[in-house]
Amino acid sequence: MLLLQSTRTFRQILSIQGKSVSNSQHGPKGTRKSHSKEPTLDEDTTNGVEYNFDFINNYEIKSGDQVINVKGNLKHNVSFWKSVLQANDFIVNTIEFGYRIPFNIEPCCIYLPNNKSALKHATFVEKSIDELLTTNCINEVECPPFVVNPLTVSVQSSDTRNQDKADQLEERALQCADSGYEWYPDDNFCFQLYTTPLMSNTEAMYDCSSTGQRLVRVDTERKHELLKDSIQQLSMAFNGFWIDGSDEITKHNWLFADGTPITEFHWGKGEPADIGNEDCLIMGSIVDFDWNNLACSEMRGHICEIV
Repeated sequence: MLLLQSTRTFRQILSIQGKSVSNSQHGPKGTRKSHSKEPTLDEDTTNGVEYNFDFINNYEIKSGDQVINVKGNLKHNVSFWKSVLQANDFIVNTIEFGYRIPFNIEPCCIYLPNNKSALKHATFVEKSIDELLTTNCINEVECPPFVVNPLTVSVQSSDTRNQDKADQLEERALQCADSGYEWYPDDNFCFQLYTTPLMSNTEAMYDCSSTGQRLVRVDTERKHELLKDSIQQLSMAFNGFWIDGSDEITKHNWLFADGTPITEFHWGKGEPADIGNEDCLIMGSIVDFDWNNLACSEMRGHICEIV
């Protein structure tokens, strides 16, 4: 699309028509500074061709008593291009009908399928098309155009990350529902208490991992409170559920099963007790449903989480 944006644009138009004008630069507040002795656009002649350029700077603002904005409205002001600028047929036709590629052989009609990005975000595409129709930015036609270009959706990196996160949450929710686990979407946390059969810590870890889960890792205050509430709601008191954590390797150096150090503790009163080989963690009614250390061979319930 051709836009009359400045004197420079006007100069380019004249060049297209085989006419030439001299070079100049605009200074502050619309003043002009000439850097050569060549004639400027304020003069009435340029290379022997007579023009009056006084209207150029103001034309897009005001013409007589009428305010006219040429930018973005070329087709509405085509008479200006014809009569005032005396644009050639190529420019006038481009303004009125758009630029037409001069093919040697006219191509056949083609309907290109939408790209994968548009298919993946079909809901967004449908909503966007409805908005464009409502605002009259596009029109619905009965007969398809000669060429139908494919739709493409450009997704910014931040949008992609957000979509990936949403997809992961949706997948996690389905896994939790299929397993009958308690699901807390705001915390991205999903777990289940197993009261039977009673198992040792090693057996409990294997039982969780055998189904692609893990012995629950209590690494935030929120997780601890959610688990504590669930245990308290049981109809009978349980003296402990295995959770992930041990100091078997180095005494008093508590680690999760993958070797990550535990940095947030929720010990019950008087815990951890330094008695024998109490190297594994439980939560239960013994110490007001907070943490307690116990021999790993003891038989207890356990808590699995989906990760």
